[in-house]
Amino acid sequence: MARTPLLQQQRYRSGVRRTGSSSFDGGGASIEGLTSADESLNTPIHQEVPDQPAKTPQPVDKYARTLLALVGIPTLVVFVGQWIPELGRWSFFQTISDQVAPVVGGGPIMPESAFGWPGDHSGFLPTIGLLSVVVLRLSLQIKSDIARIVVVPAAGSAAVSFALGAVVALFTGGIPDGTVGVLLSGLAAAVAGRIAYQVMSTPVDAPVPPRGLASVAAIATGVTVLPAIALGRWATAEPLVDVASSLPRENSDVFLWLFTDVATLLQWVTGVALAAFVAALVETASSVGRHSLVRPIVVAVVALGVLIVAGGAAADANTDVVSRFFATYY
Repeated sequence: MARTPLLQQQRYRSGVRRTGSSSFDGGGASIEGLTSADESLNTPIHQEVPDQPAKTPQPVDKYARTLLALVGIPTLVVFVGQWIPELGRWSFFQTISDQVAPVVGGGPIMPESAFGWPGDHSGFLPTIGLLSVVVLRLSLQIKSDIARIVVVPAAGSAAVSFALGAVVALFTGGIPDGTVGVLLSGLAAAVAGRIAYQVMSTPVDAPVPPRGLASVAAIATGVTVLPAIALGRWATAEPLVDVASSLPRENSDVFLWLFTDVATLLQWVTGVALAAFVAALVETASSVGRHSLVRPIVVAVVALGVLIVAGGAAADANTDVVSRFFATYY
């Protein structure tokens, strides 16, 4: 066995130690970088995390529309039933009306002959709440710094009124006859409080007012018929409503006679004109500084003219109906 000379072994070992990046061909094998480290293994890993967008709060106007629906729809149901007793005396409609009645105000929107829950309870707290909701909605629509100041007091007043109204209803028979109305009162109080909190914490901009609001209101009330008749009776026919409310349910022929008289058509026209006039006033106020005021003002003037003419004719027709009713049935 041949021995490697000592000098050659020393040279081989020293070559490996001195050259960390040198290569040595020993039978086809290659040795490279025996003393160098891979710096990429020591490089820290940075993970790019995209910025998450901040959660934008819901617009106050959206909460205001929700609050108006929570209060306005039950109010419309009870309002129609009270001013059209021919409909409101039906047991099914009466049950629905009583269920939502605790969230509905009384006072100027109910007749003296009110029956059911509105007739047994004054409802001044829901009345204050309803007026506060209307003021809140209008103050959000109008582009004015003064209107912005009114938002918080109106929302606070609505929250307190509906919260207290729910508590009062609980102790005055609201459960089970008016369970839905009690729940709606609590929900309305929560939404109104949310509006007040958001207005105090974030700036509020008035939304762009819709165009043609008066036309939409007139068409909606006219097509649905019953709200227009109820509005017309509220404006011109309270004596007729008192007579209809005093009739027992068995007198269906008298109810039909009162409802199909020509006075009902005049009440319908009066109601449509009243809805168009009020909507035109709202559109005019909210369009100041944004849109032309010519159209809503013209619509308001025309609606007012129709309201005066139709309302006067309806009042005379209603008086005639009441006279013929007493002459025929008494």
